[in-house]
Amino acid sequence: MFILCRITLAVVLCLPISGLILPPNISQGVYCETCSAVMKELDKFLAKKSSDPRELQVVEAIEDVCRSKHLKKYGYSPITLVNACKFFMEKHEEDIEQLYLKGLDKVNTEKEVCYKLSKICDGVDRSKKAKDPLQKRSKHDKAKLVEQIKLQERQRAMGGGTRDKKVVYKEKTDL
Repeated sequence: MFILCRITLAVVLCLPISGLILPPNISQGVYCETCSAVMKELDKFLAKKSSDPRELQVVEAIEDVCRSKHLKKYGYSPITLVNACKFFMEKHEEDIEQLYLKGLDKVNTEKEVCYKLSKICDGVDRSKKAKDPLQKRSKHDKAKLVEQIKLQERQRAMGGGTRDKKVVYKEKTDL
């Protein structure tokens, strides 16, 4: 029992003071930009006219938002944004879903989620673009990573949605 208490104390002491947990190998600046991109994309998806029930629209938008085709225009490598997006959605999916279902999407969702709810962007200077470690990779390495994302997306499409599946966020650095 004493050993268990010591281990628990050690784990608690190692947690970040701010409570913000970042995805592996992704800076807070890139994570903040990911949050912003995700909220912009969700707003765009949900602004489209649809005869589907609101709940279905929200669930489909949330399941689709982390695809590289939606995130590639934000200036970071697709693998970085996809990994950060999946990590972000794993942590905040239910809160975001409730935000949209309660009709609060009329507010500034980016500010509501990225600053108030998750505090991901607190203290981030968004006037400067955060550095992406994958931008230093060769074109060959980037092509392999993009192909890996496409393969994962095809596998996910064949097996259904992303809910209840464990996602691996570790980037392959041995390419």
